[in-house]
Amino acid sequence: MIMVRLRIGLPEAERAMAWNDKVLDNLEQVYWSPGMINLGTVQQQPTEDGTGFVVPKERLSGGKSLYARVSDFPTWRPEIARKEELLNQVIEIALAIAPSDFIADAFFAPLGIRPSGRIKTFGREILSRHASLSPRQFTQHDGFYVADNAIVMMESSI
Repeated sequence: MIMVRLRIGLPEAERAMAWNDKVLDNLEQVYWSPGMINLGTVQQQPTEDGTGFVVPKERLSGGKSLYARVSDFPTWRPEIARKEELLNQVIEIALAIAPSDFIADAFFAPLGIRPSGRIKTFGREILSRHASLSPRQFTQHDGFYVADNAIVMMESSI
């Protein structure tokens, strides 16, 4: 169970930012600074007739792709805020740093499993461990936990 407490009664400037607003705030920083995720700008070079733009060939060499923003961040923010994936990513980070005892109580104990020792948590990196299965993806788990005596996968839904 995830509990969220709001500090009601304080002026908005003094309220703590909710977790999802913090995530969206970070996404906005990436949105306005695409170089942070290795996206480069393409200088606008109009075509001779002025009806389009030329993309330098080297920008697309080696199978690179060209992307464009389809909306500004204030328009995109409400759309991304409604997506379950945002919560899944936050949960993945939180559970990756959670103590093994917590993971055991939350995901193994309800199944009657009592692991001893450390529980490893895996996210998308699990795909590299099982590259022979690629490109088939048999699961889209939200949590993948490996203990000494069991493997538990978790799916969360909002």
